[in-house]
Amino acid sequence: MTARRQCALQLALGESEACPGASCQLWHEGGCVLEPVDLELRGSPALASHLLELKSALERAATADEEAHARSRFNRRLNAEQAAESA
Repeated sequence: MTARRQCALQLALGESEACPGASCQLWHEGGCVLEPVDLELRGSPALASHLLELKSALERAATADEEAHARSRFNRRLNAEQAAESA
């Protein structure tokens, strides 16, 4: 039996929730965009909480412009965190 993948954001917040896979706004080309920073997320619940809010904004986006804006905010925050950790 294959273990079901858990949501990286929920794990970082101490919760256990199955990853929705391709139906998730953070799924791209067969995987979660957060996989490269999964361990860093677990040590930063504040970041995980903020990214979860942005993910919710992506899910609520009613227009392509709203989705693009939410995706841009998500990417900026994630990139800023990665840059801070590599400095």
